[in-house]
Amino acid sequence: MSNKSGEPVSVASTRSGFLIYLNPSKLEDASSTYLGLSGILSEYDLTVDKEAFFNYAQKEGDPYEILLKRVERPVADGIIAAKLSGIGALAEEWRFYPFRDLASHVLGFLGFDKSGEELGQYGLENFYEENLRGQSGFRRGFQSYGG
Repeated sequence: MSNKSGEPVSVASTRSGFLIYLNPSKLEDASSTYLGLSGILSEYDLTVDKEAFFNYAQKEGDPYEILLKRVERPVADGIIAAKLSGIGALAEEWRFYPFRDLASHVLGFLGFDKSGEELGQYGLENFYEENLRGQSGFRRGFQSYGG
């Protein structure tokens, strides 16, 4: 796909960010943690459902409840810096479709199989699944805080 100038335009890409979670077994004071987290999130026009938070907080044997997904680095950095008991952040990646449903019947989408693993569903996402998936492992490198 290309723009009016003939330059290529990405119809799907991988984005990265953070998942914010609650570990009820490490939570010291649910009320103060909720207030601290809410204060940080409000700076970015984000919220966590209060009722859900306190329901999760009562699950003492549960090590992991997702509070927010697809959070940008500055938000995650603020949460981590606050050192709120029971709150953590994990890096995550997801597919992003900048044109939303434009050509979605051709592109397909990323979904989950029965084991919870992501894989291409329908269309080009399915046809090129092996190429798009990449390879397991890691890449070592350096990156400044600004990217």
